[in-house]
Amino acid sequence: MTGQQIEELFEEKASAGDGAFAIAYALIQLTAAQKSVAYQLECLGLGGAASNMGAIEFFACTIGRGLEGLTDAVRSAAED
Repeated sequence: MTGQQIEELFEEKASAGDGAFAIAYALIQLTAAQKSVAYQLECLGLGGAASNMGAIEFFACTIGRGLEGLTDAVRSAAED
């Protein structure tokens, strides 16, 4: 049996009212959700990227550079 088949069997028995299978199915769902959250958090960090920055750090750095450019443009306009 594949993992998917086991999950479907547990869901079927849980839906039929078997409490033990309902608990087991809930644990399977919680495990899947936890894996998804862990993956998303990894993507916010380095995410296996070659850079030293994660997504949040890269975003902050990019915003910082953009604001520096805006500041320079405003200063330049003020001097003219």
